Amino acid sequence: MKKCIFISTIVFSIGTMSMAMPSIAGASTQPGVSSPAVSPPSAQTCAGDVCMFLSNPSGGFVTVQGWAYYQGFYGHFTLVAPGGTQNSISYSWPAGGSIRAGFSARAIVGNYCVTGWSGSINEGTVCNRVE
Repeated sequence: MKKCIFISTIVFSIGTMSMAMPSIAGASTQPGVSSPAVSPPSAQTCAGDVCMFLSNPSGGFVTVQGWAYYQGFYGHFTLVAPGGTQNSISYSWPAGGSIRAGFSARAIVGNYCVTGWSGSINEGTVCNRVE
C-alpha cells in the first residue's frame, strides 16, 4: 500500500486578487471529469501517483482538479476541504492528466487535499492551502 502525503508551501490569500483567474474548460460545480488546467496553474503539486491543481480564489470559490501522474488507475478522487468532502466519479484515469477529476469548493482558509483511490489503495495524497 502506497502512502504519500505532500503539503505544498504555496499559499493564496482570499482577499482581493489583482490578477484574474483563467477560465478552465470543462470545470463544473459537481465532482466529475474535466479538461486539463490552463498553464501556468495557480498551484500544481504532485505526490505519489496523484497531482492536483488549486486555482486562486475567485468569486468566493476555488477550482480543484486531481489526476493520475505517472501511472493510470481505475478508481476515484476524494477532495477534503474546509467546507467538506467531495468524491469524483469512478473512472479509468490515464497517466499524465489528459483527463482530470474536477471540483468546485468554497474558498475558505485551510488545506485542500486530493487523494486518489484505486479500490482501497491510496495512490497518493497531495495538499495545497488557501490563507
